[in-house]
Amino acid sequence: MLVKSNVSSLEVNDSEISGQSSVNDTDLFHRLKWTFVEGLIYLLFAMVKSVVDIQLLAGDKLDLGFVRLARVPESLEMKMVHQDTFSVVLPTEHSLSEHEFNHIGQLKEENFILFSQDYSSIYYDKIMSICEDKGFSPRITHKSVHALTIFKLVEAGLGVAIVPTSLKQGYDLMVKFIELDKIKQKTELYAVWKKGNKNAALGKVLGLIKINGDINRY
Repeated sequence: MLVKSNVSSLEVNDSEISGQSSVNDTDLFHRLKWTFVEGLIYLLFAMVKSVVDIQLLAGDKLDLGFVRLARVPESLEMKMVHQDTFSVVLPTEHSLSEHEFNHIGQLKEENFILFSQDYSSIYYDKIMSICEDKGFSPRITHKSVHALTIFKLVEAGLGVAIVPTSLKQGYDLMVKFIELDKIKQKTELYAVWKKGNKNAALGKVLGLIKINGDINRY
């Protein structure tokens, strides 16, 4: 997700937020949460949908991005703002309960529905490694860059999924989440902006974001 701001204050509207898909994609705004603090927009984490177009940041077209990438061009600053666990997503009626779940290997015979590599190659590789650590390669039958699409496919019984735990917020579907809080793999969210960006609003937003995994609350 990208945020475009003007010189004196932060402004966000449909034309100034973009990702890989349409800026009017309801899946993006379904997980977008804003709180207003003294006229500024206070950013919460459960809002990132897809990989941003880094070239828009490098070309001064946009000011601030939130991404799941391991590397960006040298012209950009990149700081981790949040670390999240992964969760397995199952149909509500799936026979495996949270109490009975021990590890992902119990689902090795299932079809898997994953975020595409276009969402984030490092994120995709981490999900693969979660399965490989238990001795199997997932049988991937569907891919998408949209969380809602993935959840709908799981709800329909077409497979199971592994997603960042925070993505379970804001949906009312017949699926259940089992957090993988005992594994080494985590997913990181990074703030990205161009070095030397003088936009006053960008500085204010970065001042609200604590760059070690939480948000400042003034």
